[in-house]
Amino acid sequence: MPLSQGQVINNRYRVVRLLGQGGFGAVYRAWDINLNRSCALKENLDASPAAQAQFGREAMLLANLSHPNLARVTDYFFIQSLGQYLVMDYIEGEDLQAILDRTQGPLPEAQALEWIGQICEALDYLHMQNPSIIHRDVKPANIKITPQGRAVLVDFGIAKIFDPNLRTTVGARAVTPGFSPPEQYGQGATDARSDIYALGATLYTLLTGQAPPASVDILSGNAPPLRPAHTLNPQVPSLASEAIEKAMQVNRGERFASALEFKTALAASAPLPAPTPFVVPASSPVAKAPGKRRPITAAALAVLLILLVGGAALAGLKLLGSGGTGNESAGSGAAYSTSTTTSNPSITAVIPATEALVAPPFSQGTIKIGLLAPLSGDFPTYGVSTQQGAALAVNEWNAKGGVLGKRIELVVADSQCSADPAVNAANKLIDLDKVKFIVGEVCSSASIPVSQITNQKKVLQISPISTNFAVTMNKDGTVKPYTFRACYNDSFQGQVMAKFAAGQGFKTAFILYNPDNAYTVGLADSFEKTFTALGGKIVGKETYTSNDKNFSPILTKVSQARPDVLWVGDYYKIVNLIGAQAKDKGVTAAMLGGDGWDSSDLDVKAADGGFYSNHYDPADNRPVVRAWLKIYGDNYKDASGKPKVPDAPAALAYDATNMLIAAIQQAGVDDPTQVKDALARLAWPGVTGDITFDAQHNPLKYAVVMAVKDGQKKYLTTINPFSPVH
Repeated sequence: MPLSQGQVINNRYRVVRLLGQGGFGAVYRAWDINLNRSCALKENLDASPAAQAQFGREAMLLANLSHPNLARVTDYFFIQSLGQYLVMDYIEGEDLQAILDRTQGPLPEAQALEWIGQICEALDYLHMQNPSIIHRDVKPANIKITPQGRAVLVDFGIAKIFDPNLRTTVGARAVTPGFSPPEQYGQGATDARSDIYALGATLYTLLTGQAPPASVDILSGNAPPLRPAHTLNPQVPSLASEAIEKAMQVNRGERFASALEFKTALAASAPLPAPTPFVVPASSPVAKAPGKRRPITAAALAVLLILLVGGAALAGLKLLGSGGTGNESAGSGAAYSTSTTTSNPSITAVIPATEALVAPPFSQGTIKIGLLAPLSGDFPTYGVSTQQGAALAVNEWNAKGGVLGKRIELVVADSQCSADPAVNAANKLIDLDKVKFIVGEVCSSASIPVSQITNQKKVLQISPISTNFAVTMNKDGTVKPYTFRACYNDSFQGQVMAKFAAGQGFKTAFILYNPDNAYTVGLADSFEKTFTALGGKIVGKETYTSNDKNFSPILTKVSQARPDVLWVGDYYKIVNLIGAQAKDKGVTAAMLGGDGWDSSDLDVKAADGGFYSNHYDPADNRPVVRAWLKIYGDNYKDASGKPKVPDAPAALAYDATNMLIAAIQQAGVDDPTQVKDALARLAWPGVTGDITFDAQHNPLKYAVVMAVKDGQKKYLTTINPFSPVH
């Protein structure tokens, strides 16, 4: 019996309306009373033991999935008198079948390829699970397009866990003529290539405006062979048409082996200019899966190591600061600086040179890259680290011939981690220095207003470490086309730390945040939502300002509440104050926070017993990290003269600058309009992880959780953003 409107299921989900009903179940739009948000409630109507067993099995597996192009499963339950239920994200938007029906014709090729490329990544993520998950019902009606333009694969009603020893699982057998491959009709076992066939058929439909014949009819001769897409729509590139034909081979052994291989073939229908020999990485720039990591090719690794271990003379580095002596000693060679007037004449911008190595001649001019770094203000440590990481990347590229035969000039401006100075610095870089590419800023409160300028003036910007969602997204939910980030966002790291807290058995939390700081607000909101969704309880929330020094009144409330967790998602200066005063108050709660803790100036005594999310671990044994530590330590020393260990801002600035330059190389021109598209497609084996970008220009990569214990910051665990966090 269908559920009725207003009916409350499991004391939590109120039915809003029936969305659809078929032979395998029904789907309702519902309201989650606990979290005050919309959700989709899926009901299993097949009462057979086999179907019910599979529904439960799939529910438990799907609940552990997280990918930007998949609807999340958030709950599963069984009610004896009613049946089995899955609760999933309710995806706002219109499905592709509805769009086809509305437009009455083929969709624009570029738009269709973009959406199908996103679904390729989602399928590859599913197929890379252990065991693999086969969707088995990919078709236009099961791909929704959100108002922000993101493609989301929905309806796992007949998904199955792959078992090479079985044919189609009982309870999971269903077909959609035109989209299901022959093996789904019982002609063999389904696997990842079954989804590739269906996705090829979906793209065929989008580009031609008509669905292909049923695969079994083609196989039996009851239907003619598939007509190439470009013969039905001359606007379809022949390479794209060939890729679709390969994906839709009735013999699955002749199809693409993976969804990303299919995506690569589709991307080749609009190829980028061939890179010059020193381009990194050497492999295809098409995005890799955010699931299991694939090994870097030997060629790419060899080129990367050459770039990393080879020293470089500083070439073309322009600093917007006064002369003087810096507080970082050079590893070898003399420091290089050029003085220009800034709003803060006390700033000394000195970058040590790497080992002397004559750079190849530059024959075609200069490409300027602006760097917005807080060299003064509240967080100069971040500015120094960012400047050092970016400078090393520029030096290495210049030592190998620059980019497009041009020398790279790094123009550094002090942006002070604050909105007004950052805006002034950005305008000067763009209008006076004629910069078309910017790395920075560091703080979200500075990067957000800068992003308004860069997008208005079509200057490509990549922030190394600004995590607030508004850095890359407009208020209306659209993506800022000229802004990217090299770090994960507040939402992700808040979720990571909340799941980490739940995994540690913490039940209660007290949240402290600065309402005037976008970074702390974003982290606190994300942590609270995820922690409470996992069953945790918030026993108190208090605010403070950036000028506060005495937190005693707030910490008295914390002490009285006796939480398991004290959330302090702010930068290291605030963490130092709160941590020290909390210990004086006898607060025993474990202090948790985000990447703002990562600094050489973090008071490890004050933060002892705490945990924070971060972007990389210097103890990581990947060759790219080992090489990075060596090149950094060779050039930057601490106060005792020992090689300095780079923090996350330095590593992220290094990755951000490298990715920007690699995108320029891949685009073949220094036009930001084309470089932004190349950057969106780039796959980069970075120090902070193997990086690709999602549709919102956020990197898809792992995170680490660090513990502060016994005067040291120690690696605790690595977390993939699209895997469950334990």
